[in-house]
Amino acid sequence: MNVLDLIKEGVALFKNKKFDEAIEKLNQALDEIKDKDSQIQEQNYIQFYLGCCYFEQALKAKGKEPEQLFEHAVEHFQQQLRLAEQLEDKQNSIEQQVYAQSWLGRCYLEQAMKAEGKEAAKLFERVVEHFQQQLRLAKQLEDKQNSLQEQNNAQYWLGRCYLEQAMKAEGKEAAKLFERVVEHFQQQLRLAEQLEDKQNSIQEQIYAQNWLARCYFEQAKKAKGKESEQLFGQAVKHHQQQLSLAAQLEDKQDSLQEQINAQSWLGGCYLEQVKKAKGKEPEQLFEHAVEHFQQQLRLAEQLEDKQNSIQEQIYAQNWLARCYFEQAKKAKGKESEQLFGQAVKHHQQQLRLAEQLEDKQNSLQEQINAQSWLGGLLF
Repeated sequence: MNVLDLIKEGVALFKNKKFDEAIEKLNQALDEIKDKDSQIQEQNYIQFYLGCCYFEQALKAKGKEPEQLFEHAVEHFQQQLRLAEQLEDKQNSIEQQVYAQSWLGRCYLEQAMKAEGKEAAKLFERVVEHFQQQLRLAKQLEDKQNSLQEQNNAQYWLGRCYLEQAMKAEGKEAAKLFERVVEHFQQQLRLAEQLEDKQNSIQEQIYAQNWLARCYFEQAKKAKGKESEQLFGQAVKHHQQQLSLAAQLEDKQDSLQEQINAQSWLGGCYLEQVKKAKGKEPEQLFEHAVEHFQQQLRLAEQLEDKQNSIQEQIYAQNWLARCYFEQAKKAKGKESEQLFGQAVKHHQQQLRLAEQLEDKQNSLQEQINAQSWLGGLLF
């Protein structure tokens, strides 16, 4: 079997999530290349997919194992980067370097999110360095649309990197980091608007609006008083933009899924505000939250993928129950009793749906979640 056939088999195994077998097949392909100064493109592909295999394994591993697996992934992506730099076709070389820098950034980001203190700070520095390199290289691509897409991707990851740091930080440091987050997601939004493929442009704008909203949402949770209120307002505004864009997607199922996501976040925004509200304001906020979660439920029922539809309905029922639970805690007498009854009803619906999931382990986990909430309410 020649090198290309072995690579194809390795890639197919990777796509089927058979990572150990994929690694074996890709290493076999690498061994077939006796002269390592030849077949640079093939070696580049092999190193890329080996990196991806170890990356995926690291995400699922536990204990100290992820650290070793990420080290393997980094090693292969660094090899890919060195090979990409040797490619004679300049534009292909740049594009392959873009991919390598992006995956190196993602490796360090995953590790940084799990680390603490100085170790996390050092890892985040490396993350930024790789995504900045990705951005710099993306600007050198001559195909304008490809360049815009890759710049869009880099801005997204830079935004994510600073958001993860901001959520761990406090005070002025957090404020500065959130500013950077907004800057990168706004850049992503501007780039997305320039993409000529209208549907892809809309999809990328949806992602940018969602992350801008989440940035303001995280800030609002840390803030107080009017500042918090204004930040929640910004989050709601961006999620409404997300919802409006989602309705423009031509693929009906994609459109439904993105609308579900937006409705869920809108409900979450209003529910989170309740924790800080006083007087009659919580009542109005609860009404808004319930309205959005009910919309989420109606949309979820329209999904054609039955199992995905059930899963999304479970999420909606859970959030509706939590709305009524939070209201019940603030109410008194019969009103509180009725609201607890509503919460129980939605968790029971959640439980019935969980029993319909075909993935046994997922079904059991969702039933445990529902029973846990019901136990707490009935107790």
